[in-house]
Amino acid sequence: MNRFMNAAFFMLLFAGAPLHAAFADEPAADAATLAPVLIIAPVMSSIAHRQAKAPADEYFGRYKISILGVRNVIYDVDARSENASEDAAAGMCRKLILAEEALRDWQTKYPDDTWIPKFGYAMMKDYEKIDSVIVSDELHPAGVHAIDLSIWLDKAYPNSEFAPQ
Repeated sequence: MNRFMNAAFFMLLFAGAPLHAAFADEPAADAATLAPVLIIAPVMSSIAHRQAKAPADEYFGRYKISILGVRNVIYDVDARSENASEDAAAGMCRKLILAEEALRDWQTKYPDDTWIPKFGYAMMKDYEKIDSVIVSDELHPAGVHAIDLSIWLDKAYPNSEFAPQ
């Protein structure tokens, strides 16, 4: 927890508690004086969280992938997808799906992080590369995920330079 959250926690914890015996002469705080603290503290914590960037040591998704792990999967798939066989492309698609799950979890916790649309766009391009490697006639999950990410980026980050136009 950051310092603000610690301070808010202790303010709420000790605001209504009786004070030490040395301060027993002072009147206890009533509900009217505590109301601004009780109203502002939750609002301030949500604002601080929305403006925050995801820390590198936090893990997201079912397989607990860090933001650096998401980046590494994207760059790895991008580098290897050009000359990949169909089997290798299917394996890369599975890696991207796990990284996409982590990216979406990351987005729910840190919606204003500027890396999210950038990585989402790079993932979409990787899915398109993988889909072009697959030569089967049926629709491959890579194509479905590319379309889904395109729609997601357009809705979640319409003003971003990475939102598909």
